[in-house]
Order: sequence, then C-alpha cells, then structure tokens
Amino acid sequence: MSTWIEVNGARIEKEFFDANVDEAKNYDWVETRTTDLVEHGHCMICGVTIDPKTPPMMRAYKSKGGLVCDYCYGHFLK
Repeated sequence: MSTWIEVNGARIEKEFFDANVDEAKNYDWVETRTTDLVEHGHCMICGVTIDPKTPPMMRAYKSKGGLVCDYCYGHFLK
C-alpha cells in the first residue's frame, strides 16, 4: 500500500517524492525569475506549474535537471 503526503498543496506518493528530492540534490541550482523563462515547466519535486506568464513574478530555481519552485528549494534543497 502506498503512502501519500502533501507537499506545497500537492498530494504525492512518498516514495516518488523521496526519489525526486534525492535526484534534485545532485544538481547545481541557480535562482531565476519566472518571467525569465521561455515556457512553463513544473517543479520536479511537487509538480507545481512554474509559468512565465502568470503574475505575480515568482522565484524559481533551474538546473540541467529542470526546475524547482521556491517552496521546495527552501524546504528540501537548501
């Protein structure tokens, strides 16, 4: 039976979440503003949409592995 947790408003399977956090810890993250992105993406940890067209401008982090939202970066990667 799967265990589910809530992260940043998203319901995520615990094993999937742990694997995503472990993977994210292997990347070098650079702070960016969502308005600097060319197209939308999703946080690799919680799945929240990171969209350059959605106000207000929010902070996100990018790496060769993808994007993470400010919430997940602060709670799991810092």
